[in-house]
Amino acid sequence: MGFIGILAGAAFLLAKYVQRGPFFNDLLYHIFRNVWNVPPEQAAYFATDLQNKYWHQLVLLHGGAYRGTYSSVLSSVEKRFDFEFHAPLLLSHGLLFGMVAAYGWLIRRIVRKQLVSDAARLGWAAGFSMLYALGVMLLLSLVNPESVYLFGAEHSELQVSASFGRPFITAFVVCFLGTCMGLGGWSFLNSGNWMSWLKSVRHFMLSMVGFSTLIAGLMIVQWALVDNSRVYNPHIVTMGSLWKEYKQEPAIYAILPNILLQEQIYSLGGTWHIDGMHAARFLGASAPFQLNLLSGIKGLEGGTGTKGGDAARSGLENELQVSWYHFAFLLAYAYSLSRIKMHNAVMLATATLSIVIGFAFLSRYFNVWIAATGGTGPEGRVGFHMLQTGMAVGIGTLAILSLSFVAQLLVGVKEGKVTVGA
Repeated sequence: MGFIGILAGAAFLLAKYVQRGPFFNDLLYHIFRNVWNVPPEQAAYFATDLQNKYWHQLVLLHGGAYRGTYSSVLSSVEKRFDFEFHAPLLLSHGLLFGMVAAYGWLIRRIVRKQLVSDAARLGWAAGFSMLYALGVMLLLSLVNPESVYLFGAEHSELQVSASFGRPFITAFVVCFLGTCMGLGGWSFLNSGNWMSWLKSVRHFMLSMVGFSTLIAGLMIVQWALVDNSRVYNPHIVTMGSLWKEYKQEPAIYAILPNILLQEQIYSLGGTWHIDGMHAARFLGASAPFQLNLLSGIKGLEGGTGTKGGDAARSGLENELQVSWYHFAFLLAYAYSLSRIKMHNAVMLATATLSIVIGFAFLSRYFNVWIAATGGTGPEGRVGFHMLQTGMAVGIGTLAILSLSFVAQLLVGVKEGKVTVGA
């Protein structure tokens, strides 16, 4: 209960921090006005009221989705639709993981003293995580009743609530992994070659984080040096244009980890999708389309058949398809993979499958879903498809790890250190 209170306090501080700048307020206004076609005065009013609720930060920390209903009767014209918006932030999950890991580290001596075996400590971590997830759901149910916002003399109503299914699963998984990381000292990991393999996997992950941070810094330098007119694309809101507009507001960097993850998957052959007109309007595109590093753009309206359409398509491809940081991400990934130590084919297969499944899951989970439905289901998505991502990342990962495995075998033969089996 004390730890849940700490998380609630952190959410309150994050909400106060977000309110210091206009970024999230402008983002909500853009969604209401340009995606769901709510009148401008109502869009501004609802965006301001929604931003001031600190329970939104609790939802973001656990990857929840917002659902609601908008209804309006203006000049005897009735408008009503149900909507859904899901945009999990990698930074929020990272903050939650870090806080849980720190808590596990603080109590590690108590847990190790009371619970000697690994199985008992794993059971304790699972029980603690389950209680935490249940506590978070209880807290959300108390501070997040179905919120109703009214506007104007004529009746306009907005009802907003958060779904609890996804936050419950996310809270349990992140809490369990973070607690296990904080407790440490797992004896079952100290078994010869597998221990060195796990340490090398940790080096792989740290290398990826380090290179991503470096590339992000270089991208920001590029945005600062490039001419302003080149970062404002009429078809799509790029990260460069957002940085130019909100660079004085630190809250803009909350979405930067998501951008880096998308660019990493894209550099490995993943196809970036804008599916549905709601998603297209969310990013300011004229129509849904797909973007791939090798094949370019597919499906953009007006892309073929006319000089103007071909020129617009070509210009957008030149702007988005290939940049220097895509090659930087690819080289960083190849180097990071080479740090994984593999003593046999089982370790090669385990490393490949783990990384591919991890990227496929991340590509699916961190998609942005945005829809206004009338019983027809979700209508918009920005991100990657899990199957295509898994195949694209799998081919490159298997090729790089296989070359690294062969190189390690040759070095082992040369030094007389080859071991067969586990």
